[in-house]
Amino acid sequence: MSSRRAIWASFWESGEDDLGGVHQNSGVQNFFYYLLSEGGSGTNDGLIYDISGIGLTNAEQIAFRALTLYCTEDTDYRDVRPAWQSAALDLNDEWAAVVAAAWEAVGVTALTLWPEVGIAFVGARGGPFHPSSFVYTLYNDDVTNREWSITANEPWLDVSPTAGEIEAMSSAAITVTVNSAANALPTGDYFGTLVFTNFLSGTQRSNMRLRCA
Repeated sequence: MSSRRAIWASFWESGEDDLGGVHQNSGVQNFFYYLLSEGGSGTNDGLIYDISGIGLTNAEQIAFRALTLYCTEDTDYRDVRPAWQSAALDLNDEWAAVVAAAWEAVGVTALTLWPEVGIAFVGARGGPFHPSSFVYTLYNDDVTNREWSITANEPWLDVSPTAGEIEAMSSAAITVTVNSAANALPTGDYFGTLVFTNFLSGTQRSNMRLRCA
């Protein structure tokens, strides 16, 4: 299991309890399978979902194909999503869309911005600030291309690129830079936010801090 794959990774069990979370962590896939089969709507850790299930018989077909052709004993949550999607695409394109939506609903998202932690920029009044820029990595663990966008809410932050379509099973670099507007800021601490939008399931935020000493 990779913590990068879950937007609520802090709730995973990764220690010695429950043999490393063999039961607790498997509950994520259990809920995914319920949504795939029966459907459902609600909010899960901030993710709003509304899914029409494909029925137990159809879900069983996908499960058998995913587990026998695409998964191994070492498959983790980062890899299991594309495994189930590939199995669904082999059988029915419409089922694949429901598979994707069900994984999104349980927090195993197609797109993740890494690292999840915020970044601090520090410098004297008038600059320069260190680091002057920081590079995030955007991962697409889906078997289809996905659209995304990102914005910064403070004038002293630049981000590039600001939107795009990332190819399936690939990654892209997003650079955040402290621009010249920061040089005019009085001494103090300033906070900004990057808002990353995954058009399939919603937003992810990363906090920026700039300190003028």
